[in-house]
Amino acid sequence: MLGSAALALAGVAAGWFDAYVNFTMGPWDVAAGQALVEQAGGIVMNDRGNRRQFWDSTVIAGADQKTVDHLLDIIRML
Repeated sequence: MLGSAALALAGVAAGWFDAYVNFTMGPWDVAAGQALVEQAGGIVMNDRGNRRQFWDSTVIAGADQKTVDHLLDIIRML
C-alpha cells in the first residue's frame, strides 16, 4: 500500500505495477487513478467483471484484460 489508491493506480498506468486490487474504496479515492489507467490503455473493473462505475467500492485494475481476468478468477474462488 502506498498510502493512496490514486498513487497505486498511477503506478499501474505507468507500468510500475502489474495490478491493483482493493475492496473498500470510495469513489473519490479511485476516480483520478482510474482515469490514468484507462488513458494508458489499462483495464479497471469491479468484482462482477464489469467496467468500474463511480459508485462501485471494489477496484481491480491491470495493464491488460488477461491480468484482470486472472485476478477475477482468484477473487471468485474466495
